[in-house]
Amino acid sequence: MPQPQSAPTDSVRAELEYHCLERCIARLSEEDRALLLKDYGAKGQTQAERRKALADELGISLNALRIRVYRIRTALKECIEKCIQDSL
Repeated sequence: MPQPQSAPTDSVRAELEYHCLERCIARLSEEDRALLLKDYGAKGQTQAERRKALADELGISLNALRIRVYRIRTALKECIEKCIQDSL
């Protein structure tokens, strides 16, 4: 009779989440990865200032940038959740 799996400890879960995050970020296109890192990046700026500068740099509207970042984050979240589920 198979033994029920116990829930992973917090540290094991954190390690698994980190591994999945790295794996899923690596699967992003270079362009998407760079955009995501720039969106979270620059110190000393507010999110609004950072996004405005990034939209200007890319030559797109602020709304288009928000949508693009949202889609990347959603895909990343789904990838991480699937990776975790597959690993448990």
